[in-house]
Amino acid sequence: MELRGPMSTEKLLVKQLERRLAPWSGVSRTPPKEGWLHTIRKALGMTAPQLADRIGMTRQGVADLEQREREGAVTLAALRQAGDAMNCDLVYALVPRKRLTDVLSEQARQMATKEVERIAHSMRLENQETGIDEIGRLIEERADQLLRGSRRGLWTRARSKKRPTR
Repeated sequence: MELRGPMSTEKLLVKQLERRLAPWSGVSRTPPKEGWLHTIRKALGMTAPQLADRIGMTRQGVADLEQREREGAVTLAALRQAGDAMNCDLVYALVPRKRLTDVLSEQARQMATKEVERIAHSMRLENQETGIDEIGRLIEERADQLLRGSRRGLWTRARSKKRPTR
């Protein structure tokens, strides 16, 4: 996505967020097999009863907490509390798998492709077929228009004419 003309608030937000997320791009997304709580507690030489005492719960409560973390069912508040007891900060982030500008460009291109192909299909039915090169140019042009507009429109799915069943 190329940033042209005056910088909109949305474009500025994307640029600032990409700079802020850059250090996270190399961070492993795989937690230790036993979970962070268990792994750090063991590395510190802290027993489950010792951690339990520091956060005001039972040893079984710590075991349950570590299990919930492994299952992905732990709350951020519980992680923060246990982290504090081990002199650790909870760092929480959603890290995009790709640059945000690339995600936006891909989404705009997908939406533009659907729109242009729908129009090209109608034109074929009327014997007014458009060439492949022209279709490609129209897709890129429409994607560029979508990127210059509001980002909200990029994420709206076409509504089905069929009503969902309950």
